[in-house]
Amino acid sequence: RGETPSGTQDPIGLTTHHLFEEEKDPIRTRCEELGLHNQTGARVKVVHIPTYLLPGDGLFDRHYEGALSGVDLGVFPSFYDPWGSAPQESLAMGVPAITTDFAGFARTATDQGVGSDDGLFVLKRRDSNHETVVDELAALLRERTDRPVDDALRARARAAVECTAWSKQLGP
Repeated sequence: RGETPSGTQDPIGLTTHHLFEEEKDPIRTRCEELGLHNQTGARVKVVHIPTYLLPGDGLFDRHYEGALSGVDLGVFPSFYDPWGSAPQESLAMGVPAITTDFAGFARTATDQGVGSDDGLFVLKRRDSNHETVVDELAALLRERTDRPVDDALRARARAAVECTAWSKQLGP
């Protein structure tokens, strides 16, 4: 813990658990490089949860879905993900999500007409360079952190995800 100029304590860190070989953890390392330390007053907070969530885990004491429903935005900028269930799970819980056009879920959802009005923000990584995608993600994060998630958007996200259910994909 470090003291801030106001004398208050900063949070312990980015992760909820001790990490095996912490210095090699790619999430912790990248957050360190980017100066994401969860300081008091920071607009972006990272909560790295390197474990499965279950009732009685002593952390959130609820299943993943229960913890997920308490966040404002799911961010999943995958370089490759054959399906990408995390953004689908976010929408199902009424949480807007950022993903990429490399995720099968994103391609299926956009083919079904799901988009930003429904809480699904799809970054174009195909035929795009890394710097452009990073800039677009940063701009989208700035935009989304300036807007509260309202009940209407949460309801549209939950409704929109229905068209991507496996039962709809497999047909009658």
